[in-house]
Amino acid sequence: MPNSEPASLLELFNSIATQGELVRSLKAGNASKDEIDSAVKMLVSLKMSYKAAAGEDYKADCPPGNPAPTSNHGPDATEAEEDFVDPWTVQTSSAKGIDYDKLIVRFGSSKIDKELINRIERAT
Repeated sequence: MPNSEPASLLELFNSIATQGELVRSLKAGNASKDEIDSAVKMLVSLKMSYKAAAGEDYKADCPPGNPAPTSNHGPDATEAEEDFVDPWTVQTSSAKGIDYDKLIVRFGSSKIDKELINRIERAT
């Protein structure tokens, strides 16, 4: 049945978004490291399943059935709205620069606040 696969892909997409929100809330609520690690592992697993099913990486702002243009992705992306970030490269074509708030949502991280700085200082 052709319509069942996109529905399951959309469900997987929504599960990733939900799990990302859970990870963010655990981090914001200073949950235990084990609890956060467990939630992150689940998030990574869901993203790997999505990539296997969709043939492409999960993108928070690009649900299945609404694909991003395939000619403009990777380090040479020229879309004004799209930032390219990997462990070695940070690029944007926007005159405003990198949209870090968007990246925080995309990668399920959180901003560094005074409380986190104090926690790091105590640990070191």
